[in-house]
Amino acid sequence: MKNLGYSQNFLVNKKLVERLISKSNIDVTDYVIEIGPGKGIITDVLSQHAGEVVAVEYDQELYNNLVRYHSHDNVTYIFGDFLKYKLPLNRRYKIFSNIPFQITADIIRKLTDDVNPPSDINIIIQREAAKKNCGIPLQKYEGFRAAIIKAQYKVEITHSFKRSDFFPSPNVDTVMLHMQLWDDRLSGDDLQNYKDLVAFFYTNIKGETAKERLSILFSNEQIKRLGKANRISLSNSYTLITAEQWMNIYYYSKIGLTDEKKKKFQDAYKKLQKMNKKLKKQNRTSLRKSSSNKKCRTRIDTSNGTKNR
Repeated sequence: MKNLGYSQNFLVNKKLVERLISKSNIDVTDYVIEIGPGKGIITDVLSQHAGEVVAVEYDQELYNNLVRYHSHDNVTYIFGDFLKYKLPLNRRYKIFSNIPFQITADIIRKLTDDVNPPSDINIIIQREAAKKNCGIPLQKYEGFRAAIIKAQYKVEITHSFKRSDFFPSPNVDTVMLHMQLWDDRLSGDDLQNYKDLVAFFYTNIKGETAKERLSILFSNEQIKRLGKANRISLSNSYTLITAEQWMNIYYYSKIGLTDEKKKKFQDAYKKLQKMNKKLKKQNRTSLRKSSSNKKCRTRIDTSNGTKNR
Protein backbone atom coordinates (compact mmCIF):
# COMPACT_ATOMS: atom_id res chain seq x y z
CA MET A 1 0.00 0.00 0.00
CA LYS A 2 1.37 3.41 -0.96
CA ASN A 3 2.26 5.69 1.95
CA LEU A 4 1.38 9.31 1.21
CA GLY A 5 2.35 10.67 4.62
CA TYR A 6 5.06 12.95 3.22
CA SER A 7 5.07 14.55 -0.24
CA GLN A 8 8.29 15.40 -2.07
CA ASN A 9 9.60 17.41 -5.00
CA PHE A 10 12.10 15.23 -6.88
CA LEU A 11 15.27 16.48 -8.57
CA VAL A 12 15.25 15.74 -12.30
CA ASN A 13 18.74 16.80 -13.47
CA LYS A 14 21.36 14.10 -12.84
CA LYS A 15 24.23 16.37 -13.92
CA LEU A 16 23.19 18.88 -11.25
CA VAL A 17 23.19 16.11 -8.63
CA GLU A 18 26.68 15.05 -9.76
CA ARG A 19 27.95 18.64 -9.39
CA LEU A 20 26.43 18.99 -5.92
CA ILE A 21 27.88 15.72 -4.63
CA SER A 22 31.27 16.41 -6.23
CA LYS A 23 31.42 19.75 -4.36
CA SER A 24 30.48 18.10 -1.07
CA ASN A 25 32.88 16.54 1.44
CA ILE A 26 31.77 13.02 0.52
CA ASP A 27 34.40 10.48 -0.59
CA VAL A 28 34.89 6.71 -0.81
CA THR A 29 35.71 6.42 2.89
CA ASP A 30 32.33 7.79 3.97
CA TYR A 31 29.21 6.13 5.35
CA VAL A 32 26.32 8.25 4.04
CA ILE A 33 22.65 8.22 5.02
CA GLU A 34 20.07 9.47 2.53
CA ILE A 35 16.64 10.47 3.84
CA GLY A 36 13.81 9.91 1.37
CA PRO A 37 15.68 8.65 -1.73
CA GLY A 38 12.45 8.85 -3.74
CA LYS A 39 13.19 7.88 -7.35
CA GLY A 40 16.88 7.22 -6.76
CA ILE A 41 18.54 10.05 -8.69
CA ILE A 42 20.66 11.09 -5.69
CA THR A 43 21.22 7.49 -4.57
CA ASP A 44 22.67 6.49 -7.93
CA VAL A 45 25.27 9.28 -7.78
CA LEU A 46 26.02 8.76 -4.08
CA SER A 47 26.81 5.11 -4.81
CA GLN A 48 29.62 6.29 -7.11
CA HIS A 49 31.18 8.67 -4.56
CA ALA A 50 30.60 7.20 -1.08
CA GLY A 51 31.94 4.02 0.47
CA GLU A 52 28.56 2.90 1.80
CA VAL A 53 25.06 4.36 1.47
CA VAL A 54 21.97 3.68 3.57
CA ALA A 55 18.77 5.09 2.05
CA VAL A 56 15.63 5.27 4.21
CA GLU A 57 12.36 5.45 2.24
CA TYR A 58 8.89 5.87 3.77
CA ASP A 59 6.81 5.28 0.62
CA GLN A 60 6.18 1.59 -0.11
CA GLU A 61 5.85 1.97 -3.89
CA LEU A 62 8.99 4.11 -4.18
CA TYR A 63 10.88 1.67 -1.95
CA ASN A 64 9.88 -1.28 -4.16
CA ASN A 65 11.03 0.57 -7.29
CA LEU A 66 14.34 1.53 -5.66
CA VAL A 67 15.09 -2.08 -4.73
CA ARG A 68 14.11 -3.29 -8.20
CA TYR A 69 15.66 -0.64 -10.47
CA HIS A 70 18.39 1.10 -8.42
CA SER A 71 20.33 -1.76 -6.88
CA HIS A 72 24.01 -1.09 -6.03
CA ASP A 73 26.53 -3.23 -4.15
CA ASN A 74 27.26 -0.45 -1.65
CA VAL A 75 23.66 0.71 -1.13
CA THR A 76 21.22 -0.62 1.48
CA TYR A 77 17.56 0.38 1.24
CA ILE A 78 15.48 0.53 4.39
CA PHE A 79 11.70 0.84 4.34
CA GLY A 80 10.43 2.98 7.20
CA ASP A 81 9.99 6.39 8.77
CA PHE A 82 13.34 8.16 9.17
CA LEU A 83 12.08 9.91 12.30
CA LYS A 84 11.94 6.44 13.94
CA TYR A 85 15.21 5.24 12.42
CA LYS A 86 18.11 4.62 14.82
CA LEU A 87 21.17 6.60 13.80
CA PRO A 88 24.64 4.99 14.01
CA LEU A 89 25.93 4.98 17.57
CA ASN A 90 29.61 4.19 17.19
CA ARG A 91 30.60 5.28 13.72
CA ARG A 92 31.16 8.52 11.84
CA TYR A 93 28.57 9.27 9.16
CA LYS A 94 27.30 11.99 6.84
CA ILE A 95 23.90 13.04 5.49
CA PHE A 96 23.06 13.97 1.89
CA SER A 97 19.33 14.26 1.15
CA ASN A 98 16.46 15.97 -0.57
CA ILE A 99 14.11 15.79 2.41
CA PRO A 100 10.31 16.19 2.66
CA PHE A 101 9.82 19.90 3.39
CA GLN A 102 7.00 19.42 5.91
CA ILE A 103 9.22 17.56 8.38
CA THR A 104 12.37 19.67 7.94
CA ALA A 105 12.45 20.86 11.56
CA ASP A 106 11.86 17.33 12.90
CA ILE A 107 14.67 15.90 10.78
CA ILE A 108 17.20 18.58 11.72
CA ARG A 109 16.28 18.25 15.39
CA LYS A 110 16.68 14.46 15.26
CA LEU A 111 20.12 14.76 13.66
CA THR A 112 21.51 17.54 15.85
CA ASP A 113 20.06 16.22 19.13
CA ASP A 114 21.48 12.71 18.66
CA VAL A 115 24.26 11.51 20.97
CA ASN A 116 26.32 10.83 17.83
CA PRO A 117 25.36 13.62 15.40
CA PRO A 118 26.48 13.45 11.74
CA SER A 119 29.84 15.05 10.98
CA ASP A 120 28.50 16.64 7.80
CA ILE A 121 24.98 17.41 6.58
CA ASN A 122 23.83 18.45 3.11
CA ILE A 123 20.05 18.79 2.85
CA ILE A 124 17.76 20.40 0.29
CA ILE A 125 15.17 22.54 2.09
CA GLN A 126 13.06 25.68 1.71
CA ARG A 127 15.08 28.91 1.71
CA GLU A 128 13.10 30.33 4.65
CA ALA A 129 13.80 27.22 6.73
CA ALA A 130 17.50 27.46 5.87
CA LYS A 131 17.60 31.10 6.96
CA LYS A 132 16.04 30.18 10.31
CA ASN A 133 18.73 27.58 10.89
CA CYS A 134 21.52 29.92 9.78
CA GLY A 135 20.25 32.92 11.75
CA ILE A 136 22.43 36.05 11.65
CA PRO A 137 23.59 37.31 9.12
CA LEU A 138 21.09 35.68 6.71
CA GLN A 139 18.25 37.13 8.75
CA LYS A 140 18.00 40.01 11.20
CA TYR A 141 17.75 37.86 14.32
CA GLU A 142 19.43 34.69 15.55
CA GLY A 143 16.41 32.62 16.54
CA PHE A 144 16.26 29.69 18.93
CA ARG A 145 17.10 26.92 16.46
CA ALA A 146 20.07 28.83 15.03
CA ALA A 147 21.42 29.51 18.53
CA ILE A 148 21.23 25.78 19.31
CA ILE A 149 22.58 24.46 16.00
CA LYS A 150 25.49 26.89 15.68
CA ALA A 151 26.93 25.68 18.98
CA GLN A 152 27.67 22.43 17.11
CA TYR A 153 27.77 23.25 13.41
CA LYS A 154 29.06 25.74 10.91
CA VAL A 155 25.98 26.42 8.76
CA GLU A 156 25.74 27.96 5.29
CA ILE A 157 23.70 27.93 2.10
CA THR A 158 25.84 26.44 -0.67
CA HIS A 159 23.42 26.32 -3.62
CA SER A 160 20.18 27.97 -4.74
CA PHE A 161 17.93 25.86 -6.95
CA LYS A 162 15.63 26.83 -9.78
CA ARG A 163 12.06 25.64 -9.37
CA SER A 164 12.41 23.83 -12.70
CA ASP A 165 15.12 21.62 -11.13
CA PHE A 166 12.28 19.64 -9.49
CA PHE A 167 9.17 17.71 -10.43
CA PRO A 168 6.65 18.64 -9.39
CA SER A 169 7.97 22.21 -9.21
CA PRO A 170 7.83 23.58 -5.64
CA ASN A 171 5.96 26.82 -5.01
CA VAL A 172 8.76 28.03 -2.72
CA ASP A 173 12.45 28.88 -3.17
CA THR A 174 14.75 25.98 -2.38
CA VAL A 175 18.41 25.76 -1.35
CA MET A 176 21.12 23.35 -0.25
CA LEU A 177 21.94 23.81 3.43
CA HIS A 178 25.38 22.63 4.48
CA MET A 179 26.15 21.94 8.14
CA GLN A 180 29.66 20.93 9.21
CA LEU A 181 30.44 19.84 12.76
CA TRP A 182 32.85 22.16 14.57
CA ASP A 183 36.05 20.53 15.85
CA ASP A 184 35.74 22.50 19.11
CA ARG A 185 31.96 22.19 19.38
CA LEU A 186 30.02 21.97 22.60
CA SER A 187 29.28 18.35 23.49
CA GLY A 188 28.15 16.11 26.34
CA ASP A 189 26.94 17.86 29.50
CA ASP A 190 28.15 21.23 28.22
CA LEU A 191 25.93 20.99 25.14
CA GLN A 192 22.90 19.85 27.14
CA ASN A 193 23.35 22.59 29.74
CA TYR A 194 23.82 25.16 26.98
CA LYS A 195 20.57 24.04 25.30
CA ASP A 196 18.79 24.28 28.65
CA LEU A 197 20.11 27.80 29.26
CA VAL A 198 19.11 29.11 25.82
CA ALA A 199 15.71 27.37 25.96
CA PHE A 200 15.08 28.91 29.38
CA PHE A 201 15.76 32.43 28.14
CA TYR A 202 13.79 31.99 24.91
CA THR A 203 10.69 30.55 26.59
CA ASN A 204 10.59 32.97 29.52
CA ILE A 205 8.08 35.78 29.03
CA LYS A 206 9.90 38.45 31.03
CA GLY A 207 10.61 41.39 28.72
CA GLU A 208 11.91 41.59 25.17
CA THR A 209 15.30 43.27 25.64
CA ALA A 210 18.54 41.41 26.26
CA LYS A 211 18.87 43.10 29.65
CA GLU A 212 15.37 42.09 30.76
CA ARG A 213 15.88 38.46 29.76
CA LEU A 214 19.35 38.17 31.29
CA SER A 215 18.09 39.69 34.53
CA ILE A 216 16.11 36.48 35.16
CA LEU A 217 19.37 34.82 36.25
CA PHE A 218 22.09 37.45 36.42
CA SER A 219 22.62 40.50 38.64
CA ASN A 220 22.83 44.02 37.17
CA GLU A 221 26.61 44.01 37.63
CA GLN A 222 26.94 40.64 35.89
CA ILE A 223 24.74 41.82 33.02
CA LYS A 224 26.90 44.93 32.52
CA ARG A 225 29.99 42.72 32.51
CA LEU A 226 28.47 40.31 29.99
CA GLY A 227 27.29 43.14 27.76
CA LYS A 228 30.68 44.86 27.70
CA ALA A 229 32.80 41.71 27.31
CA ASN A 230 30.65 40.28 24.50
CA ARG A 231 29.50 43.50 22.80
CA ILE A 232 25.85 42.75 23.53
CA SER A 233 23.54 45.72 23.07
CA LEU A 234 21.48 45.26 26.23
CA SER A 235 18.67 47.59 25.10
CA ASN A 236 18.07 45.59 21.90
CA SER A 237 15.96 42.44 21.57
CA TYR A 238 17.37 39.27 23.11
CA THR A 239 16.88 37.64 19.67
CA LEU A 240 19.84 39.69 18.42
CA ILE A 241 22.19 37.83 20.76
CA THR A 242 24.31 35.63 18.47
CA ALA A 243 25.11 31.96 19.04
CA GLU A 244 28.70 32.90 19.88
CA GLN A 245 27.47 35.39 22.48
CA TRP A 246 25.08 32.81 23.94
CA MET A 247 27.98 30.38 24.30
CA ASN A 248 30.01 33.02 26.15
CA ILE A 249 27.00 33.68 28.40
CA TYR A 250 26.84 29.94 29.09
CA TYR A 251 30.55 29.72 29.94
CA TYR A 252 30.14 32.65 32.32
CA SER A 253 27.09 31.01 33.93
CA LYS A 254 29.25 28.02 34.92
CA ILE A 255 31.27 30.22 37.29
CA GLY A 256 28.95 33.19 37.81
CA LEU A 257 25.73 31.48 38.91
CA THR A 258 24.95 29.68 42.14
CA ASP A 259 23.77 26.06 42.02
CA GLU A 260 20.31 27.28 43.02
CA LYS A 261 20.10 29.55 39.98
CA LYS A 262 21.46 26.84 37.69
CA LYS A 263 18.58 24.61 38.77
CA LYS A 264 16.14 27.17 37.32
CA PHE A 265 17.06 26.24 33.75
CA GLN A 266 17.63 22.53 34.34
CA ASP A 267 15.79 20.38 31.73
CA ALA A 268 14.36 23.52 30.04
CA TYR A 269 15.18 22.14 26.58
CA LYS A 270 13.47 18.82 27.28
CA LYS A 271 10.40 20.62 28.63
CA LEU A 272 10.25 22.77 25.49
CA GLN A 273 10.42 19.67 23.28
CA LYS A 274 7.57 18.04 25.22
CA MET A 275 5.48 21.19 24.93
CA ASN A 276 6.07 21.40 21.16
CA LYS A 277 5.22 17.71 20.75
CA LYS A 278 1.97 18.22 22.65
CA LEU A 279 1.06 21.24 20.51
CA LYS A 280 1.73 19.29 17.31
CA LYS A 281 -0.50 16.47 18.51
CA GLN A 282 -3.26 18.96 19.31
CA ASN A 283 -2.90 20.54 15.87
CA ARG A 284 -3.14 17.14 14.15
CA THR A 285 -6.26 16.35 16.17
CA SER A 286 -7.80 19.70 15.22
CA LEU A 287 -7.03 19.11 11.53
CA ARG A 288 -8.61 15.64 11.64
CA LYS A 289 -11.74 17.04 13.31
CA SER A 290 -11.90 19.87 10.78
CA SER A 291 -11.59 17.39 7.91
CA SER A 292 -14.26 15.16 9.45
CA ASN A 293 -16.63 18.11 9.89
CA LYS A 294 -16.14 19.15 6.26
CA LYS A 295 -17.01 15.63 5.10
CA CYS A 296 -20.08 15.68 7.34
CA ARG A 297 -21.20 19.05 5.92
CA THR A 298 -20.65 17.77 2.39
CA ARG A 299 -22.90 14.78 3.06
CA ILE A 300 -25.60 17.04 4.52
CA ASP A 301 -25.38 19.47 1.59
CA THR A 302 -25.58 16.65 -0.93
CA SER A 303 -28.57 15.08 0.77
CA ASN A 304 -30.33 18.45 0.61
CA GLY A 305 -29.70 18.68 -3.09
CA THR A 306 -27.00 21.37 -2.80
CA LYS A 307 -24.29 21.16 -5.45
CA ASN A 308 -20.82 20.68 -3.95
CA ARG A 309 -18.39 23.29 -5.36
